[in-house]
Amino acid sequence: MTSEDSQDQFLRNHVGMELVDLDSLQIPHSVISKLSKEVCLKHTIFPLDCFDEVLTVVFEDSLTLDAYDKIRLGVGLPHVEPVCSSREQILSAIQRYYKPR
Repeated sequence: MTSEDSQDQFLRNHVGMELVDLDSLQIPHSVISKLSKEVCLKHTIFPLDCFDEVLTVVFEDSLTLDAYDKIRLGVGLPHVEPVCSSREQILSAIQRYYKPR
C-alpha cells in the first residue's frame, strides 16, 4: 500500500468524505467555469458537478475545507458539497481542464 493509498483510506474511514477518481471522469465546461484556475490552484480544489444549486467540489483533504465558505460565497450558490481526491489527481485535472486559450 502506497502512502497515497493510506491517505485515501484515512479520508474515507475517518473524515467520511467520498473519494473520487478524477482521472476517470469527464467534467463539462459549464461546471469547470464555476471556479477559476487561480482559486483551484490556491486551495487545491476542483469543481466536479453542479446540480440544483449545489456545487460539488473535490478537496485534497479535510484541512482545505476552510475554503468551503469562501468558495460557496464566491460562486453564489447556497451549497457546496465536498468530496476528496489525491493532490496529484486534482493538480492533473486543473492542468487538463484549464488549458490556456
